[in-house]
Amino acid sequence: MMTKPYGNYDKEPVKRIESCRAYEGYGPITEAILRAAKDNENPVIVLETYTQVDTGEILEGLAGLNARVFHARDCMVSDREYQERIRPYVTDDRVFGIMNTLNIQDFYRPDQVEKMREEIAHAKGTALVIGVGASLVCQGGRADLCGSGKMGDPAAFCSRCAQLEKRK
Repeated sequence: MMTKPYGNYDKEPVKRIESCRAYEGYGPITEAILRAAKDNENPVIVLETYTQVDTGEILEGLAGLNARVFHARDCMVSDREYQERIRPYVTDDRVFGIMNTLNIQDFYRPDQVEKMREEIAHAKGTALVIGVGASLVCQGGRADLCGSGKMGDPAAFCSRCAQLEKRK
């Protein structure tokens, strides 16, 4: 395949995914989640988001789920501790710092993650785990439905159908 040396950047790429349904707007998203969770007595919904996504808006839009909400951020280290951990890798260059081996797990307190997992396991009714690291909090635990909030448009939701289906 030949590519042009210049001008071959697609500013609006589209990737068609046949095995996925996308929903737009909180009404259709809520309905899709309720349909997928209807056979689960105490479903756990995991909504992983990017940083800076307005989770308050998402929660307001998904109020029809009547879910008990668990914020992944409650398991994170303090801002001060976060800054201490990244300090050795920050430089004056705003784009390129120093390469490192830090992972998202490095910024979550294992004791708090375990405590939240216990709370989720004992929650009655629908549990919604939301935010950056939501899937980390539920990793190794129960997650009946998984999805992701789209950066810039929190009212758009896409989840692989295999994940949106009831987990067995």
